[in-house]
Amino acid sequence: TFTGLTINLAQTTSSSFPSNTTFWTPVTQVYYASTVVVPAGSANDWFVFPLTTPFPYDPSKSLIVQICQAGYSTGITLRNTSTSTPPT
Repeated sequence: TFTGLTINLAQTTSSSFPSNTTFWTPVTQVYYASTVVVPAGSANDWFVFPLTTPFPYDPSKSLIVQICQAGYSTGITLRNTSTSTPPT
């Protein structure tokens, strides 16, 4: 179970990113759930989160996906360690 799960998307013409980049602006929030329960899974499983806001995609640009959550119950995590608040 994840709380405050947010997915944001952005696009850029950049093809190289600094290794310490944790946040991009402007971003478009395309998904939010105050609580979402993800089915049981194993390491490296994929999960689908249907986007709730349309996002115009330009395949000639790089796509940036930002996933944030306020918290989660024990089990799988959707993120790597981050210094952002909430974790990104």
